[in-house]
Amino acid sequence: MARTPYLLVYRQGVDALEVLHVWHEAQDWMSRTE
Repeated sequence: MARTPYLLVYRQGVDALEVLHVWHEAQDWMSRTE
């Protein structure tokens, strides 16, 4: 999914891809520590 505001996390199975999570660029997907 190049050039889209989405980040996909997926796992390849024997006969299919399993989508584990979808993030949109507006979401805070990186945890921040202070």
